[in-house]
Amino acid sequence: MILFESVSKRYFDGTLALDDVSLEIKPKEFVFLVGSSGAGKTTMLKLVVREELPTSGKVIVDGEDLTKIKSGSIPDLRRKVGYIFQDYKLLYSKTAFENVALSLEVVGKKESEILKIVPEYLEMVGLIDRQKNYPFQLSGGEKQRLAIARALVHEPKIILADEPTGMIDPSATWEIVELFEKVNNWGTTVVMATHDFNIVNMLKKRVVEIDKGKIIRDEPKGGYAKVKKK
Repeated sequence: MILFESVSKRYFDGTLALDDVSLEIKPKEFVFLVGSSGAGKTTMLKLVVREELPTSGKVIVDGEDLTKIKSGSIPDLRRKVGYIFQDYKLLYSKTAFENVALSLEVVGKKESEILKIVPEYLEMVGLIDRQKNYPFQLSGGEKQRLAIARALVHEPKIILADEPTGMIDPSATWEIVELFEKVNNWGTTVVMATHDFNIVNMLKKRVVEIDKGKIIRDEPKGGYAKVKKK
């Protein structure tokens, strides 16, 4: 589903964000990416949606080598991969309904389809009663649930989440985590970058730890604690 083959990424300022990373994430897996700020987690996620290209190596997603696909194929890739940001990336001039609907409008869905599909996803994330509200009228947890609905509306094969609980109250964190577990149970591959050790330690999913651009730990059912270096 996602394959990194000897991937390195060096930015123009000389920063080496990833250093010879090889990793395979299989369909239907739930994987936590952990590590300190600047370790390379976000760079990995950006490579999966081809927001960045590797300096060397290959990134293969759903059988496609992202170093070789044409720019015109990128929208198709991003419909397969839902991306959820820490800071939501919602349109504050549009209602909750309109934020989700826009994702369908840009791919040419008919209005009749949009009117049917959007409420289903708002219901799923518990926001059907807030569909006419604007983002500034929603709590942090509600904004993130709206962002999840927007990411899911295309029925992607993969969900990437970059610190999705980083800006919400602890009381709302588990609502978000339960949503990701539900989505994963449907058969969607979930990759979550996080600093939240409580989530990682509680769920006991696969943990991939990155440090200074290198993978230093890969455990099938791990916790957040780092490897102790001698």
